[in-house]
Amino acid sequence: MNQELIDMAREVGLWPAVTDNFSKELEAFAALVAAAEREACIRVCMEANVQAMDFTGGTYVGGYFANAIKQRGETK
Repeated sequence: MNQELIDMAREVGLWPAVTDNFSKELEAFAALVAAAEREACIRVCMEANVQAMDFTGGTYVGGYFANAIKQRGETK
């Protein structure tokens, strides 16, 4: 289990009540929560997909950020 997840579990009082016996379940739950939040962020980006200028010319910034959020989820 990564230290960041352990720190968050401690913050809400789950650790050390959650021992190594439940670490895989806690990691799986955290992954599901993160995936749901990414999907919500992607929806917000796509709904706010407005055209704006960037350094390369014109782009749709909502789609750009939605793709960046998707890629972040694929690398975890």
